[in-house]
Amino acid sequence: MKVKVLHGAIVALIAFLIVSLILPEAAYYFTLTFFPYQAKGEPIYFNGQIVGYEYIYINISKRGFFNSTESYYLSPIITENEALEQALTLNASVGLPLTYLRSLIYNYSYRDVLTGRSLVNTNFLNVGLLKFYEHHKRFYEYYVKGMQRIYYLNQTGFQ
Repeated sequence: MKVKVLHGAIVALIAFLIVSLILPEAAYYFTLTFFPYQAKGEPIYFNGQIVGYEYIYINISKRGFFNSTESYYLSPIITENEALEQALTLNASVGLPLTYLRSLIYNYSYRDVLTGRSLVNTNFLNVGLLKFYEHHKRFYEYYVKGMQRIYYLNQTGFQ
C-alpha cells in the first residue's frame, strides 16, 4: 500500500514539474519561433523596413549595439538586467551617454506574463541606437556608415 502511494506521489511530482516548469518555457520558445521579430505584439520598423534577424545581426557590427546571448534565430529578447549590463559596456566602449541608454531600456522593457521577468527586445534597443547614431553623425561616423550599408541592402531586397 505504501509503495503504491509513493509511486503515485512520484508520478504527481513529475506531472507537476512538466506542467509548471517545462510547458511554459516550451510555449515561450514555440511562440518566438513563429513571431521572432515582434515585441508586445507589434512589428518593429526602422526606415520603413521591418527589423529582423538579417537587419540587425548580420549587417551591424556587434560593437556598439545590444546583443542577445540566445540563439538569434529564435529570440532577440534579453532580460532588463542583461540590457543594463550591456549599457555599461556601451558607455565605456563607444561613449554613449548612460542616461540615454537607461531611458531607452526602461522605455522598451516589459514584464513577461509566463515567467514574471522584465524583458526587453534588442531590436527595439538597436533601432533606438541607430536613430541616436544618425542624429549625432559627427561623433558616430563609423556606425552611420554601417547604417548606409543597411539602407542599400534593404533597398536591394536583402531582407
